[in-house]
Amino acid sequence: MNRHEGKLTGLAAWGDPVLADEIGVHFSVDDDGVVSSDFATYADMRDAIKRIADGHLRKKRAEHPDDTLTGKADVAASIQRVLEDKVLRSVSTLVRKYRIRKLGLAGGVFANVRLNRLLCEQTGVDEVFIFPGMGDEGLAVGGAHDWLVQRKGMAAWAADRQQLHHVCLGRDYEDAVPSVFFGHPDCRSLGQDIAVQSSALLAAGWVGALYHGRMEFGPRALGARSILASPVDHTINTTINERLQRTEFMPFAPCVLEEDASRVFVISDANRHAARFMTITCDVQADWRERIPAVVHVDGTATPADCPGCGPAALRRDPAFFSQQNRPSGPDKYQLQCPRRANHQYA
Repeated sequence: MNRHEGKLTGLAAWGDPVLADEIGVHFSVDDDGVVSSDFATYADMRDAIKRIADGHLRKKRAEHPDDTLTGKADVAASIQRVLEDKVLRSVSTLVRKYRIRKLGLAGGVFANVRLNRLLCEQTGVDEVFIFPGMGDEGLAVGGAHDWLVQRKGMAAWAADRQQLHHVCLGRDYEDAVPSVFFGHPDCRSLGQDIAVQSSALLAAGWVGALYHGRMEFGPRALGARSILASPVDHTINTTINERLQRTEFMPFAPCVLEEDASRVFVISDANRHAARFMTITCDVQADWRERIPAVVHVDGTATPADCPGCGPAALRRDPAFFSQQNRPSGPDKYQLQCPRRANHQYA
């Protein structure tokens, strides 16, 4: 069940949650916000959900033999709905109980950008922030903060806090870049004015990549290890997906200058900082949806990134460099970590 679970969010937008009640009846949330199930073991839960899903898929195949997507999308939409219902109820209970105004989230389930948007909009908090390394690494950081609160006290801990501006904390292979990339027969330097030249190539339909400085901590590619393309042509998605052997329904994420974010996307004080790190979905402004179709998902949303600490400063300053970026996670992104692996995979 946990293989490719990250694809569930993207696929869910294509389906109907027709199985949500049948799945959701097995889960409950108590008055303390604790989520429980009536399954004795993880294997029992896996087998029960698989039986429900297989029954629906058989029905869909009988009705529409050539349609391989709808049944799977319905299953994804149903699981997404159950997740949203139960986690929203749980977190809302905790928000009320502890009078929370600013909500911080970490743990693998909060890689689900649609869930994060729901929590932002329906819990009544002033702001939501999802730690960019939102898996187990986020729980470890949260544990460290909890220890600091206990040692120093809440007031002192809060006074020492600093806003997170970037997550480029990984290895820096800058010394190896010239010999690896420029030693490849198909690679050549664009010279000094890379922002103007790169923007022109993207506008002309080329696909490029950013490999700069330290790699991002966490699963999102935020400008230090990113594949770039123009967002104006939706067909580029097929080209990139085929090259990366990526599922066609998975959305691509836009990167945008901070000053343009609210003009292109529905950004508020509640989601503004989270949107820097590609951790929350939001609506695309109506007058921009047809202008950047390659980054608009089927439900009219996008998962933007505006991370000023990652990527070459010249590119971040260039207004023309508003572009689509692939958001590889897991093995895909980490294959980009060192120059030799990146060159081998994408050259």
